[in-house]
Amino acid sequence: MHDSCRMTFRRFHLKAVEVRKILILSCIFYMMYLIQDFYLFRSYFPAILKIRLGIVFPVMAGFVALTFTPIYYRLAVLTFSGVTVISAAGIIYIEYLVRESSYAGLYFYGLAQVLIVFLGSGKMRLVPAGIIGTVIVTAGVWVDSTFGETDPYIIVTKSVFMYGILFLGMIVSGIVQFNARDRFSKQRELHEKTITDPLTGLKNRYFFETVLEDEISQFINMPEGSKNLIKRGTDLIESSCYSLILLDIDHFKKINDTYGHITGDVFLKDFAERVRRNIRSGDVFVRWGGEEFLLILRFTDSSSTEALIAKFREEISGKPFYLDGVLRRVTVSGGYAVLEHAMFNEDVSFYKVFGAVDSALYESKRNGRNRFTRADIGSLSREAVKS
Repeated sequence: MHDSCRMTFRRFHLKAVEVRKILILSCIFYMMYLIQDFYLFRSYFPAILKIRLGIVFPVMAGFVALTFTPIYYRLAVLTFSGVTVISAAGIIYIEYLVRESSYAGLYFYGLAQVLIVFLGSGKMRLVPAGIIGTVIVTAGVWVDSTFGETDPYIIVTKSVFMYGILFLGMIVSGIVQFNARDRFSKQRELHEKTITDPLTGLKNRYFFETVLEDEISQFINMPEGSKNLIKRGTDLIESSCYSLILLDIDHFKKINDTYGHITGDVFLKDFAERVRRNIRSGDVFVRWGGEEFLLILRFTDSSSTEALIAKFREEISGKPFYLDGVLRRVTVSGGYAVLEHAMFNEDVSFYKVFGAVDSALYESKRNGRNRFTRADIGSLSREAVKS
């Protein structure tokens, strides 16, 4: 229930602090009517004041306080819609009190445009909201002056009030949207920093552990015979094969010792760029740590994986690097595995598969480096267990 309410409500506003701002500004809008109450409905003002300050405002303030509590998401929809309902109920009752006044009906127009322009600001851009609000106000003034009110002073007063509230709502809505966009941009920038390696610009190990590890684990533990659908974020994707390639730069420590760490950093960036140029846009290249990198291929097979390995090996070892003005050939070693659908036991963990790939990498190093070894994952497959 908690997650359901939260996900439903996030379609409108992502965080409690956003809703809190909207609710507080709604309260301010609501209380601003007291100025109009005093000048236009002075004889009704004591009764109106009791309704606003004694009933409606405390309830609205209670909804604001609710956004600070842990149960906010459980009552998210109630929180957001509650202010609208209470505000509308209060205005309707006040309209009933002043129904004999020449200015009766004024609140309904104001309420309509506040709902359209202000409360809709989370989903609607300002220009469409402004057009809709202007159409509502203009239509209201035209209907009132054509079929009801004939006093020019009253018509002008209503028009000024309604357009004033409209554009005030536009300004406040603009502030809310600007702050939301600014905060979203900063959060996105901060998030990108946490999942990106600052030296090479590749995704880092944290990104893999928080995003891709779960995706691959779902694939590994998919029941035999089920459809190949993997959840990636909020989307379902169809997957046939994954390949994991763990690679390590041979004798990288000698590069640092010979040319210095600054040259070593420049080399790592050049190395990462060379590999990145030779993989597909949907593949993910991760800096695993130090001189180790992890490459994840989606929608692939054995022949495609081996062809790609041969391609970027040629790009690395076949073309020398400039290291502090000196041309030097560098080689790379690796281990890899091709994961096919329904290949594993349901209790096989991602770490066992990754461990096999890691072992294949070290086998490449023990056998002289500058080679790639395919991981033996037969012991993890359904077929091996059944036999």
